[in-house]
Amino acid sequence: MDKLCWGVIGIGVDNRHESALQVQEILTDFGDVILGRMGLPMRSADICIISLVIDGKSAKAHQLTERLSALPGVHVTHALSDCRPK
Repeated sequence: MDKLCWGVIGIGVDNRHESALQVQEILTDFGDVILGRMGLPMRSADICIISLVIDGKSAKAHQLTERLSALPGVHVTHALSDCRPK
């Protein structure tokens, strides 16, 4: 059974010039579960740190982290609340 959750996702993007477009496409695909987003580009190091606040079904949250983690140079960590039945 899919459950409703809220949580945070931290994304580190190495070599942001190569990965930024793919990350943005994935975030757009999952826009319905993203409540808030903050991106901090570290131009001198060519990396970017993105934080997301999400609210939605647990399966969709896991799909989002899996798709992001599959990208080369993208590092993802997340913390989800105790999920409640929908």
